[in-house]
Amino acid sequence: MRKPLTHDDLDELVMWASAGGARHQELAARLLAWAAEEPPDEDELSPADLLVGAGEQLALGDDHAGALDAFQAAADRPERTHPDARGFVVRALVDLGRIAEAQDVSEQLRRSRPEHAVTYAYVGEVWEEAGELDRAHRWFTRGLLLAERTRDHTSYALLLISRLRVRESLGFPPDRDDEIAAAMIRESLARSAAADERRDTPRAVISNSAEHTTIDLF
Repeated sequence: MRKPLTHDDLDELVMWASAGGARHQELAARLLAWAAEEPPDEDELSPADLLVGAGEQLALGDDHAGALDAFQAAADRPERTHPDARGFVVRALVDLGRIAEAQDVSEQLRRSRPEHAVTYAYVGEVWEEAGELDRAHRWFTRGLLLAERTRDHTSYALLLISRLRVRESLGFPPDRDDEIAAAMIRESLARSAAADERRDTPRAVISNSAEHTTIDLF
């Protein structure tokens, strides 16, 4: 039996595969094999997580049909992934140009009322990238309401900004949430500018020895 897998293990493998070539396919094959095994009790990753990981690697290797199979297998598992694996199915169908099927799966997923705001953020991004801005706006708005209700601060911030971006593209007038998102962006830009200014100013460290005084700038 293989050793237990952690999220850090997977991150290292994904970094290794990011060099490209055949590595995406190699990692996908490894993850598919692990997903088919009985997992050790100490595993941090469920078989569904491994299947999603395999699908992502296959997609990066331009095997979108294989990615769809892996994502669908993950969606059929009893474990839930975050984002929901059905969101990945939507993406794979869009990548394959099967838009009507993607819309059907997206609607089924919406009716199931996913419990985590990150799923709404993910599916909204899929539809935004596909140019279906009205559909993306609906996903971002529902996700924002859920994130606010569940106090998921990370997803809340992401959804605020994603929703603002889509609403501006649609020509919608700003609402209260748009104003919050715009203020958040301004604050982030101000912090970034301040950090850049500090980095541009060398810091001096003075070192004294018996005979010399040295000033190091970094």
